[in-house]
Amino acid sequence: MLERADVDIVESVSWEESVLGVCGGDNEIAPRVGSEPTNSRSQGGHLIHYTTATIIPPYAQPDLGSNPNLKIGVSRIVGIEGDPTVWVPSGNVQVRHIGSIASKASGLLKQSRVRFLGIEPVPGVFVGDLKNAPTVWEPITSRVLLNGTTETETLFTGTSSMVEGLAVDWISNNIYWADSLYDWIMIGSMYANPGYKIVVSNGLTGPSGVAVHPEKGYLFWTDTGAFSKIEVSDLFGQNHHVIVDTDIQHPRGITIDFTDDTLYWVDSKKDTVECAGFNGNNRRVVAHQAGTIFFGIAVYDKYVFVTEQMQGHLRVYDKLSENNEINYQLGYVPDGIVMYDETRQPGNTSACDAKGCAQICINDPLAGPLCRCGEKHRLAEDGLSCLVEPGFTIPSHMYGIGDAICQYPVNLPDMSLTNVSLESQCFQRGRMGHYALAFNARTHELFYTENITGSIGRINIDNDLGDTIIKGVGDVQAMVLDWETGYLFWTDRTYNHISMAKSDGMYPTVVISGLDQPMGIAVHPERGLLFWTEQNATKGIFFAGMDGSNKRVLVDLDEVGTPNHLYLDYSANRLYWADSGLYSVKYVELNNSQVFTIYDSVETMATFNGISFYKDYLMWTDKGDVKNGIHAARLNKQEKVRGILHPGSGLASQLITFDINNQPEMTSACADNGFCEHICIPTSNETYICACGVGYTLDDNLRTCSSYSISDGLAVDHVNQLLFYTCTHYNVIMVASLSNPTIYRTIVNESLDEPRDIIVNSETGRIYWTDWGLEPKIETATMDGGNRSVVHRPANGSWPNALALDANTMMLYWIDAKTEIIGRIDLVTLKNRAIYSEPRAHFFGLALLDGYLYVTDWFRKYVTRININGGNTLEQIGPSKFARLNGVAGFKKSTVKTVIDNILVNPARSHMTNERDGSPALTIGLSVLGVVAVIVIVVAGVYIHNKRFRADNISHDRLVEDTSRVDTFYRITFPDRGTREEANFDSGIENPSFDCSIEDVRGGANLVRYSPM
Repeated sequence: MLERADVDIVESVSWEESVLGVCGGDNEIAPRVGSEPTNSRSQGGHLIHYTTATIIPPYAQPDLGSNPNLKIGVSRIVGIEGDPTVWVPSGNVQVRHIGSIASKASGLLKQSRVRFLGIEPVPGVFVGDLKNAPTVWEPITSRVLLNGTTETETLFTGTSSMVEGLAVDWISNNIYWADSLYDWIMIGSMYANPGYKIVVSNGLTGPSGVAVHPEKGYLFWTDTGAFSKIEVSDLFGQNHHVIVDTDIQHPRGITIDFTDDTLYWVDSKKDTVECAGFNGNNRRVVAHQAGTIFFGIAVYDKYVFVTEQMQGHLRVYDKLSENNEINYQLGYVPDGIVMYDETRQPGNTSACDAKGCAQICINDPLAGPLCRCGEKHRLAEDGLSCLVEPGFTIPSHMYGIGDAICQYPVNLPDMSLTNVSLESQCFQRGRMGHYALAFNARTHELFYTENITGSIGRINIDNDLGDTIIKGVGDVQAMVLDWETGYLFWTDRTYNHISMAKSDGMYPTVVISGLDQPMGIAVHPERGLLFWTEQNATKGIFFAGMDGSNKRVLVDLDEVGTPNHLYLDYSANRLYWADSGLYSVKYVELNNSQVFTIYDSVETMATFNGISFYKDYLMWTDKGDVKNGIHAARLNKQEKVRGILHPGSGLASQLITFDINNQPEMTSACADNGFCEHICIPTSNETYICACGVGYTLDDNLRTCSSYSISDGLAVDHVNQLLFYTCTHYNVIMVASLSNPTIYRTIVNESLDEPRDIIVNSETGRIYWTDWGLEPKIETATMDGGNRSVVHRPANGSWPNALALDANTMMLYWIDAKTEIIGRIDLVTLKNRAIYSEPRAHFFGLALLDGYLYVTDWFRKYVTRININGGNTLEQIGPSKFARLNGVAGFKKSTVKTVIDNILVNPARSHMTNERDGSPALTIGLSVLGVVAVIVIVVAGVYIHNKRFRADNISHDRLVEDTSRVDTFYRITFPDRGTREEANFDSGIENPSFDCSIEDVRGGANLVRYSPM
């Protein structure tokens, strides 16, 4: 058996015959591109390609001490020319180097890594995955033309450094690659305007090898992760299923023997070469050699070619007799291997060429050529074109910067930075104080804060439509969603408490109060626990039941510096936190409370703020003056790999990774809200308690909620000492005696939907009220509820709120929160006229005083006024210090008539009866009341909503805005910015695409500035 063959090295040649190719690395004897060939012989027949590598994965480190002659410094592509049926028996081979693969960065020659190869059938065309060594920035997929040059063409930018499988569909003209760091398999077109798409991701935990059978429409791959297996799907990754999942440990390279439809693969932990049919049947071991690390595999004729990384061998086995025919000592660590022979790839791309697909063509063996579209595109009706889909790329990283919300795909550490800017990556413009974020991966909803308006909103990421769901919050820096129950939790630094509400804004309530500057928050739905950080005197990490009970310290102040945001790993039972005081990211084991550091940056003094994880990457935000932006590090290397900075724009705050894997399926006792009317709070995975929203109390049955005291509208008849009020709980209008509050009666109880404000005219004996239900209207009646009539019917969908009456002119003023107008109705003619309108307003309260209308607006923190005849603007009155303004009332000292001619209540019913027993209780009398001029404002920290939400009737605390007010993804512009904002890139690796400083960012100083194109 020949251990090493004598070889001649030829470089920069044209391939006119078949070849076997391998990628690999060699420090000393690696040839340089353009050098003269030392010899050139053609044995005719076939060629073979093999690959080498400069880095060995951590799970397959060859012991170079046992073989110190292995070289791992230079990546290159090498070919063995000739028919294997000739040179395998003879042992005489000729090796040709296509050349070293290099990239130029900052004037330095940086060697790239070549790991795995694929072949396209066009004569003289080779496709390879050029993967980067630690000093090269962007992983790419390229192709090399074997025509006397080693020029490359980039097909895709943004792979990780762990792409180990590459295959070509030569009939559809597509390339597939398996990325074991991002756990996905992608397809890319090799036409002039290529599209690319993730075709397989579900269930992958370390895809390695990939192989394609275009004529049968099969895509095969190996998975080396937690559940090692071999799977198959169609050419677009659909209908995939497992074909091998027993007695398999670490399958790597995979290839197809097209002559007998057999799969061959290597298992680097079992030290085997194996084969089976396409359905997994007829499985057998072709070779077993202890102490090896098999990586790549290729098949030709009766031979199986395998690269072995422990000894640096190219091993050749007879696939039938299972004999080890010959081994070649390569002198370097080999990786991928592929057979280049046109006879192995019959057919051509003519069908897809004629189809004319805009992005991706799949030549299905049964249906023929079909057009498909890449990420965030959908197929047009013509079946050829691709249309951009609205919304966001999911999964993705998102973080608030105050001025906006920014989004990046999850391959941010490796993505191309071409044309990256704040405008391209951020949305929700307006500088409204977007700091806290939460998400529901199943409903595709993103929740965000607007600290400027003191509100919480949500947006559907599929269509960019959103609304405001909660008002009256303070400084909210962190949110989290219990996705099993649909409850939203947030920390409030203004009020030092944690609050919760349903994800549609219903039933807001305070969970835990009396905290000390709460910051980050996390939730464990199955355990029924809340976790949060506090930053002031009692700083630390705490947890309690979701109902706020049993508060305990998880990590005390001795273990923390300045704890910021949290990330909960549910599978590992670890709670991570960003600590800007200790310049590190730490975690605590939930099972034993032990604390560990997973990553630190003490030397660079990174002030970690928001944190998240994706695969092996740690992501964080830093809002320091210098490093304000988003950053990424490889955890297994403890190495920062990228930072995108925007020091002049916003403050990088809470970071989320919008990924359904961060919200795994769990068992929750409150999955269907239990038997609770309002809020169901799990106390374990089997038990729960019921709670009620603000203003409600839990009934004795411990399930339902009641409120008998909440009223939207109040009006005082100071002459008769009566209080009129609307009750939205029962949809009635009631009156009570101010002299004896135990005496009350219902005066209107029919045809009311959502009664809100009410006013009384003591002189005419009439009441007026608004109803913003399904059929909005303004009505009037006598003070006993009789002679009822409609004053005005706004358009359906309107929200008539407050009323004010000028008794002298008989003008009734009203406001509408939906159509955003202030109107005036002549009660004599019933003609209505709008005297003021304002976009993006939510008018709520109204009062008339001295010729001015005083108005409250949920979007303002101050009272405004306008002349009763209208005007162009609203004038601010008083300070801007309110959380949210509701009702407003105006009083002026005046003389009130002591006798009123028009009796207020029907004389026949001048005695008010007690509703409880029907006995006479009150005789209407007259009184005189002098009052002092003053504006009284009702301020609510949290709006109390009293009825269940109905799909066709949207309540005021879930304000739906026009789609024109919801910013479109990729279209942000920053107000008051005369020039386009630039993004800076702070990376641990020099990028050949940019001008870099000579300082090493791992020491904290390397900044790469990007000027948008």
